[in-house]
Amino acid sequence: MSTKSQRLRAILLLVSLELGFLAVLIHLFQIQCLNSNKEDQPLVEPLWTWVKRGNIYGRHYYELASNRDMLSVWADPQQFSPARRARAAQVLAPLLDMAPEEILGLLSKDRGFVWLKRKMDYAQLEPLKTALRKEKVRGIRFKREQKRFYPNGDLVPHVIGFANYDNKGIDGIERSYDDLMMSYEKVTYVHQDGLSRPTDPRDIKDNGPDFSNSVVLTIDEMIQYAADVALTQACEKWQARSGSAIVMNPKTGEVLAMANYPSLDLNDYGRTQEFKKRNRAIWFAYEPGSGFKAFTMAAALSENVVTPETLINCENGRYNYHGDIIRDTHPSGVISATDILVRSSNIGIAKISEKLGIQRLGDYLQAFGFGASTGIDLPYERRGNISALKRWSDEGAGFIGFGHGITVTPLQMLTAMNAIANKGILMKPYVALEVRDGEGRVLQRMQPTEVRRVLSVNTAEQVVRMLVKAVQDGGNKEAQVPGFKVAGKTGTAQKADAGGYSDEKYVSSFIGFLPADNPKISVIVVIDEPQGEHLGRKVAAPVFQQIAVRTIELLTVSSQLAYSRSGNESLSQ
Repeated sequence: MSTKSQRLRAILLLVSLELGFLAVLIHLFQIQCLNSNKEDQPLVEPLWTWVKRGNIYGRHYYELASNRDMLSVWADPQQFSPARRARAAQVLAPLLDMAPEEILGLLSKDRGFVWLKRKMDYAQLEPLKTALRKEKVRGIRFKREQKRFYPNGDLVPHVIGFANYDNKGIDGIERSYDDLMMSYEKVTYVHQDGLSRPTDPRDIKDNGPDFSNSVVLTIDEMIQYAADVALTQACEKWQARSGSAIVMNPKTGEVLAMANYPSLDLNDYGRTQEFKKRNRAIWFAYEPGSGFKAFTMAAALSENVVTPETLINCENGRYNYHGDIIRDTHPSGVISATDILVRSSNIGIAKISEKLGIQRLGDYLQAFGFGASTGIDLPYERRGNISALKRWSDEGAGFIGFGHGITVTPLQMLTAMNAIANKGILMKPYVALEVRDGEGRVLQRMQPTEVRRVLSVNTAEQVVRMLVKAVQDGGNKEAQVPGFKVAGKTGTAQKADAGGYSDEKYVSSFIGFLPADNPKISVIVVIDEPQGEHLGRKVAAPVFQQIAVRTIELLTVSSQLAYSRSGNESLSQ
C-alpha cells in the first residue's frame, strides 16, 4: 500500500472519530438542556444510600424511638468559580443561618463534596428552592436524611441508647440491634435538571427491600415510670451521688424496668455529661455488703456446712478474726444460721464462710454469675471483680462472705437473686422482647434462656424462707408489701478509700422478690453515697417498697400478671 493511501485512511479515521465525539456532545446537550424539563431524565448525581432506621417500642407498644425526615444541603466545590462561590455564599447565608464567610470557606475546599448544612427542618426545602431559582444560584444539592427522635427522651434512656448524627447506634438497644434496625438497601436519587437546578429530594427510587425492622422491649412503660420516680425522689432526698433500680421477672429474666439517677434526655444527648450517660445498672461496680450474705448462705447450705438450725457463736458483736476485728451492728451470742441472716451478722457469716472454704465459696459465686457478664443484650456491661477468690486463703473467705473484697453490679446481684427465687435456676436477663418488620409482623420473639442450675430446689427454698424471715423479723418493715410475703436482704457497704474503707462514703441497697412462694417480680435498689443516712433499710428499702407496691398494682391491672410467658398466672402468695 502506498504512503499516500495510508495517509488518506488515517485522515478518514480521524474525521470519523471527531464526528462521533461531536454526536455524543450533541446528545448530551439535548439531555442536559433541551430535554431538562422531561420527567424521564433521572440524572443520578450522586447515588445515595438512604439510611432508614426502625423504631423502638415499649412492652405495650408505646413509641420510644422513631425518625423524622430532615433536609441536608451539599455542593461540589469543584463546580464553582470564585465569583459563583461568593454569590452562593451571600444568597445561602440567611437561608442556612450561617455566616457568608463560613459558606465561602466550605465552597473553596479542594474536594468534590462538602456538606453545607445537615438535618435542617424539612419545611425549609421550598424557601431554599425558590430563593436559589430567583437568584439563579446553581450547583446546590439537597438530600433527605433521617434524624432519630425520642418522643419521651427521659424514659428508659439508658436502655434505649442513642443513634448518632449518621444514624449509627452507639449505645443501648440502638447499638445492640443496630444492624437489624438499619436499612441500607433503599437508594435515593437526588435529581437535578439540565441547568443544575435542585428538585425535591423526596423523589426517591427504591432499588431494594426495606430492612428497617423495629424492636419491642420487655420494658413496661408504667413500671419504668414508677421506678424512675421512686429512685429520683430517694436520691434527691439523700443527696446521693447516683442510684439504680431494676425490676425483673425472676422466672424469665425479662427486665421490666431499669432506672438510673442521674438520668438524661436522649434528645439532648450531645450536651449531656458523660457521667449521666452511663447505664449504672449494668456498669456500676461496688462492694455489695450484707446483701451478699444470701449467696454465701446458699453455698453453705448446699454443701451441708450448716443447716438453717445450726448454732453459731457470734461473739457478742466483736470478734478477732485472724488479727482483724469484725463487728456486728446488732451484737448476738449463740444464734442459728437463720438468725445470722435475719440479724445480718458479719461474725456469723464469716465463720460459716471460713468453714466453707475459699474454693467451694468461689465455685458457687461463679455459678451464680459473679465475675462474668450476665449476657444481657446491652453493650458495655461490666463484669465485676472476684479475683480475691484466687488470691486469698480460706481465712479471706470470711470477708468475702459478707461482701468485702469483691465488686458486683446491680444487674449481677439481681440476676443471682433470681436464681434463688427461681428454685435454683439461673436465667439470662434480656431487654428485647420482639423484632417486628415494617408491617408490624413479628419476625422473632425472644425466649427465656436457662443458663444453669445453681442450687437444688430444696436449698433454694431454704434460703427463701430465711430471706422472708429477714424481712419480717429483721427490722425491715420499710421493705414489707401489704398482703404479700417478701423475701429480701439489705446491704450497707463502706466504700473503699485511700488506705482502707471510708467512714463517710457508703453504698446502700436492698434486694428482694415477691410473692416469696411464687415470685413474679424481683427488685434491686442501689444508692451510692447517700448523705445524712446510710443504712440500707433506711435509704434503699423504702424505694424497694414503693416500686414493688406500684408494680404489683400495675401487673394486677394487666390481666393478673400476664407477664408470665405462660400467660395465665395470677398474683398469689
